[in-house]
Amino acid sequence: MAASNRSARVAAAFFERQVQIWDVEKAKCVNELETVFSFGGPRLSLDPPGERCIAAAWKAGTHGGVACYETNTGKLIWHRQDLRRTQRVRFSSEGETLWCVPDSGPTKLLDAASRKTLDALTGLRDIFDSEYSSDLLLEKRKRDYILRKEGTVQIPRLTFAILDVAFGPESLAMSEAGGPVRCINSSTGIELWRHSPGKHIHFLSLWYRQTDRNSYGVQWEFHKGSFRSLVRLDANSGEPAVICQLNSWDEVHCPKLDCIVTSSGAVLDLSDGRLLSGLQFPETDYAGRSKDPKLPTT
Repeated sequence: MAASNRSARVAAAFFERQVQIWDVEKAKCVNELETVFSFGGPRLSLDPPGERCIAAAWKAGTHGGVACYETNTGKLIWHRQDLRRTQRVRFSSEGETLWCVPDSGPTKLLDAASRKTLDALTGLRDIFDSEYSSDLLLEKRKRDYILRKEGTVQIPRLTFAILDVAFGPESLAMSEAGGPVRCINSSTGIELWRHSPGKHIHFLSLWYRQTDRNSYGVQWEFHKGSFRSLVRLDANSGEPAVICQLNSWDEVHCPKLDCIVTSSGAVLDLSDGRLLSGLQFPETDYAGRSKDPKLPTT
């Protein structure tokens, strides 16, 4: 799934090709698109207003590459058939550009309107940008991370990969596979706090909530299978508080509504985990998966 930053829209992809656009506020599917999307990575992104959807595939060619669509009509805006082995696509926070991160080779910055390549950065596994400034966090392959500002700040690598990054106005929280969640001052690179969740526990997703300045995330105890929790991390100390358990395997944050949407269709208040509504996602791709018994049926 993917959520827009400034609207109530969420994109939900099937295993291949089909992508549905949902209005979370109205709990309604507004369109279904035939795209190049292929499963295997975060190859789906919505622009901030929720008007354009980017989908990507592992292979290049007519039915692969990276493509941009109008969410209201499903119309193809452009298609870069030459891009291959794309693992991640992500609109920038302002929506004018997007990042295409391949499994190998240079990460490309594309103009979201014209599809032209504006820049190419080598040696990256992923890249994250701030909606509060021009800051970029570069995940270098097998090297320390770089916070790129007017200058650069080096952040020590602790494990083999970043799982997620959440920027705030003056700091960023980052989680690493098999490692802690750290909060870093984005001006100095100084670590403000660290939360170590324990062995066999990952923080898969992180979000910043402006209302209380806390970080929120999804904690996964992978040795217990699908056991996941929504957790609040205190802005000053990183002290964790479990908000609720999650019956899902993917979650996205919808800032406009201050909620998260889960792959089971539950719409939960971010601050307290309260069930707000339910999206009636098709059952087709969820065979064998349990649905939240409290999920509304109307």
